[in-house]
Amino acid sequence: GAWLEILEDGEPRRIVSDCSRCSCDDGPDCAVCAIDCAPGADPNYAQLSVGESRSFVWDGLLRVDAITQNGQCEALRAPQSTGLSARFCWGHSFEETSGPFGLISTVVCEDVDFDPSDVLVEHTILPTARDEVQFELSNGTTEMRYAHFSAGGPCDSGTWLSLEREGTPLRIIDYCGQCSCTEVDDASMCPQPCPAIACPQPTSEAFELPPGGLRRHSWSRVAYTDEEVNGIACERDRLVTGPLTARLCWGNDVDESLQLIGETCETIEFDPMQDNDVRHLIVN
Repeated sequence: GAWLEILEDGEPRRIVSDCSRCSCDDGPDCAVCAIDCAPGADPNYAQLSVGESRSFVWDGLLRVDAITQNGQCEALRAPQSTGLSARFCWGHSFEETSGPFGLISTVVCEDVDFDPSDVLVEHTILPTARDEVQFELSNGTTEMRYAHFSAGGPCDSGTWLSLEREGTPLRIIDYCGQCSCTEVDDASMCPQPCPAIACPQPTSEAFELPPGGLRRHSWSRVAYTDEEVNGIACERDRLVTGPLTARLCWGNDVDESLQLIGETCETIEFDPMQDNDVRHLIVN
């Protein structure tokens, strides 16, 4: 499979040799390649993280089938039409067990017309309505309930929302000042200093969730992990796919140390590539 195709008058053309046929410039004793390219079904192999890109330098020639005295072979030719398009393809999820390379599903493709004289042909995957999941915890009782006031961040004292994948917690809030692993070689961007943040001393009032009140968090489907690149500690963000567990927690009161009293948690299974809303209504 490929993330890029070139179309000539709407017909796909090969832009690299697939090593399944000899070049027409080879002699009669040419043998095709015998190599094992499969990297294994590794999701990191196919992952396109936020801010990352794929690139390919094309020599401007198409690989086409031809027949010579030595039989069928592959020839090189320049495009015969100015009606060229680059087809960029990507998907929303990855299955590790489907085939030697794994399977990218929910594939989307975008065609971009270009001229052979163009120096750069590009496409940016733009956010869509599917790019955020809305979490909501609301108090449907007639009494006061209490919940932490954030889903993470520099001023939290706990979270009302947490996510897990197969029992492993996910960090869904990025750390201010942590260098992105995609920027470690860019001295002008990494690291970026944090703005001065003065976190107010939390009070019991900040935990209050009155009747009809709610907590809400919009999640971009990205989780953050700590890594090291070129000896520099950094943070990498990756799109999260597959079934996840959301845990939404609240209590009947808070004590003097601002710990929830009578804490209750509701777990909800959801698929971030299919579910845009994850909600729970407290009824008792």
